[in-house]
Amino acid sequence: RPYTLETCLGCSAAQARRRRALSRGIRMASRRTRLVLVLASHHALAYVTWPGAFTPGKNETLATRQAREELHQLLAERDRLIDPNRKGPKCALALVAAGFKRTGSTMQEGLVRHALRQLCLPIAATDYWEAPIHVNQAAAPSLAAFQKVMDRRHVWSDPNAVLLYKSHQFKQNLLGVCRQTIIFTSHRCVRDVVASGIAVGWTSARATPQSVVKFFTNSLAEYERWKLVGALDIGYEMATRSPAQTINFMRDFIALKLGMDTGMRCFAPPPNATKQVSYPTAESTKTRITTDPNYLSAVGVACGQMNLSTRLGWSCCVGDDDRPPELRPPLIATATAPFTLGKSADFQPTKSSRPRNTLRARSKASQGRSMT
Repeated sequence: RPYTLETCLGCSAAQARRRRALSRGIRMASRRTRLVLVLASHHALAYVTWPGAFTPGKNETLATRQAREELHQLLAERDRLIDPNRKGPKCALALVAAGFKRTGSTMQEGLVRHALRQLCLPIAATDYWEAPIHVNQAAAPSLAAFQKVMDRRHVWSDPNAVLLYKSHQFKQNLLGVCRQTIIFTSHRCVRDVVASGIAVGWTSARATPQSVVKFFTNSLAEYERWKLVGALDIGYEMATRSPAQTINFMRDFIALKLGMDTGMRCFAPPPNATKQVSYPTAESTKTRITTDPNYLSAVGVACGQMNLSTRLGWSCCVGDDDRPPELRPPLIATATAPFTLGKSADFQPTKSSRPRNTLRARSKASQGRSMT
């Protein structure tokens, strides 16, 4: 408590002056020390949700501590290189596949590749952005992963480079890496999203409204932040049922963003353009889960609590009428609505003077000629 040094009962004037100077010096030193500590911890605050690399363990070894310190320095250098206000050349374009989890974001990344291929835009680098933070790795493996990323640091200053990244979490630093940034997001039936999460063990196997809401809580905020920066949202059902149209849609969106001709083509997409990397038993398990009435009831209650239909325009898929157009059965024409394409009630086709049955008309004409 340095302030008590200013009070000196029974001291001479010289002793009081010395004590006041000492008190002033302690206060100034504490301010400087506090400022240094704040500056040193500023970088760590940006990664406060990454305890695996920045939180020292109980029995931390010297090698682990050195790896953590090197990781601090490496991330500081990385942030300086991708600073949106940095001087010097920047890469041309960064594309981000930021789909909601379990909505085919890996497949979407592949579709973006084919769209870029049609536009003659080769990809200079691709990666999961800040993958060690995503999986909460420890300091040593995180340092090795980021060192590989830093080995390709030249792409961030290449004025012709096109980069493709994937990230479920919203990352502000991704928006200023290159001169332009294009974001793609994806959504899917809530019923299928939760079932896919159960199949891979990301949520409780016994679905309840509370577990469904918990599964969506954190990721929804990230998804909405990507949407606010102008992301193009694509439905999983449309991408799987019409892959060629989805690729064309992405290609035209990228071309419009870059001011390119939307009619240019370089390569046609291969027939396996929508091959998705996924868990082998996920779809079979999902089919078994989605037929359970208790599961459908829990998803319906949770979907109503989160108000996903009005909030994001998502389909809960717990009823026949609550499905995206790609999953709805085709309409069957009935007697009350005999409308067919090409005919209208206001413009009825005129009757032709030619007989309907030409074979019968020919037989009658031949009979007439024989009689005469």
